[in-house]
Amino acid sequence: MFVAEIKKLPFIEFDRDCSVEMVMNIIFSASVDHLQKNFVLFQKQSDPESLTQLRVGLRRVRVALRIFKLVLPRDFRNGLKEGTRHFGRQLGIGRDLDVLLNEYLSPEKLKVKQEGALQSLRNLVEQRRQQDYVIIQQDLLDNNFQALIDQLKTLTDQSWKKGSDKDVSDLLASPVVPFASETLVSGAAHLREMDTERATLNGEGIHKLRRRVKKARYQLRFFMSICDTDTAQSMIDQLTKLQDCLGHIRDVTESRRLILHFLEYAETSDYVKIMELDAALTRVAIKEFRTNMQNFDRLWQDYMKKDGIEKTLISA
Repeated sequence: MFVAEIKKLPFIEFDRDCSVEMVMNIIFSASVDHLQKNFVLFQKQSDPESLTQLRVGLRRVRVALRIFKLVLPRDFRNGLKEGTRHFGRQLGIGRDLDVLLNEYLSPEKLKVKQEGALQSLRNLVEQRRQQDYVIIQQDLLDNNFQALIDQLKTLTDQSWKKGSDKDVSDLLASPVVPFASETLVSGAAHLREMDTERATLNGEGIHKLRRRVKKARYQLRFFMSICDTDTAQSMIDQLTKLQDCLGHIRDVTESRRLILHFLEYAETSDYVKIMELDAALTRVAIKEFRTNMQNFDRLWQDYMKKDGIEKTLISA
């Protein structure tokens, strides 16, 4: 089967002399185009890669909505936030099963004796994954994902500006440089304030920390064209590594939960072998969890040492 090339968000480029409104239009135009292209691909292919790009694209849009929240009418913004949040949750269902199959139950990556049990477990997950992908596709149609994209497109025209007060008009017309600099500084401060609670985070806390890491990274990507390129790229690379560590930690714990869930649906003839397989997978999970926590602690300490660097990313 022919698989079309996945469309990733392109580099967002603009000049320092642009206004806030001009940059907002550029960011939302690129983000909406990215969603539209991958929505078409997912409808045609139902593949994990375009699904991932849809999830990533929705997260970026939510970050952009927060960046420009002062200029967007509250009801309009809240409607978009609710739509992106709903579809983000739905798309996450398929993503967890893809990770389980392609990472934690991959015959190529696992060296275990219980090959028959592994295949039995994979069969259960693959059956559920096919069902969930049908549900996801139907939800995208029933709840009209295209309508959400069309609504996002209105961010780049002038219709939502009707009735805006003078403060909003002034902010839209103001230079982007101070606006972008303040956004990057506040985003980094919002992330670093979690340092005091980092050592005692539970699962929800790790998820919250990861969201803030992604937010800081997306903000840098949005405004990178007016930043010091080398410094900004170094920060993006560091945030990406932090995000990956936290993502692996979350994936390990979620995969453990899913395996125990699917164990309930195994045939009794496979039950003992799958439990033996689960014991082997648990040892792998413990090692991965420990390694990623150690890597995260080291990367986080390095990141904290760069406190304040965001103030120098964009020269006045």
